[in-house]
Amino acid sequence: MTKNIFNKVILILLFFCYFSYANEQKIDDTIKYKLVLRDGSPESVKEFFGKLPDLGKDYIERENKKLQNKLEDAEFVLKEIKNRKVGKVPTSSLGGKETDLKELKQKGQDYKEQLENIKAIKKSILEFNNNIDSPEVQLWKNSIRAPWIYEIKVGVWGKLVYKTEVVQIISNSEAIIETENEYVWLSGFDTSKINQAEKTIYFREIKKYTTDTGKILNCYYAEPFIAKDFIELVKE
Repeated sequence: MTKNIFNKVILILLFFCYFSYANEQKIDDTIKYKLVLRDGSPESVKEFFGKLPDLGKDYIERENKKLQNKLEDAEFVLKEIKNRKVGKVPTSSLGGKETDLKELKQKGQDYKEQLENIKAIKKSILEFNNNIDSPEVQLWKNSIRAPWIYEIKVGVWGKLVYKTEVVQIISNSEAIIETENEYVWLSGFDTSKINQAEKTIYFREIKKYTTDTGKILNCYYAEPFIAKDFIELVKE
């Protein structure tokens, strides 16, 4: 008897703990955030902070396009499954054939799974576009760990994903490198042990550089990405 009462008390406590946790999580999920520039930030960080709203809009547009492309691909696969012909197998009667039930079952299963996949993608699109955070906050929250850079553009930050080749060492802290047919002017790095795969950089602007051979290069001017040390994500 005592044991049963004890078990019931434990279940009641677990019940209330669960719902307290669920409500707490729900509140956390609806908190809106903003980005704050700390006092004493360098001019380069202030300049970057001013660009964040536009960078955020680009991010939202780019991610939406990825999701839409993913949805289109999934719908194409669904159509292919629907139009997939089911083979026939010989029957017990001489020369007779009937629909391969195993293959038909597999087609139905594939169709159902693809419908669920499409449903999940549509849910992702809806959730992404119903996000309460501003575009720049969404960008910051998703890129805080330094994303890989697949396309070099002014305003982009992260780590270079492709192989780099040193074109010219300018000084102890500056060098011209080439990656994917683009020239990058690195400034603020130790060029005696340069390894860009380990560096988080920020493409600030495009500048011209004349090499020792007289060749003029259009370079993406890149600096160490220090903005994360001066920009803070806080609750509104």
